[in-house]
Amino acid sequence: MKQLIQNLGLIIFMIAILLLVFSFFQNAADNVLLILSGALIVVGLIVHVIVGKKLEE
Repeated sequence: MKQLIQNLGLIIFMIAILLLVFSFFQNAADNVLLILSGALIVVGLIVHVIVGKKLEE
């Protein structure tokens, strides 16, 4: 469980990347997928940094 929490930020980041790839191959001109992917990337990076600092302590 600790390993899953440690990698939670990276998992969120990878979900965002998969959404971007899906958007690219579907030729979707929908901004909702792009905004969601961008938000997930930012959230994933923030979670990764916060969890990393908490586990160091």
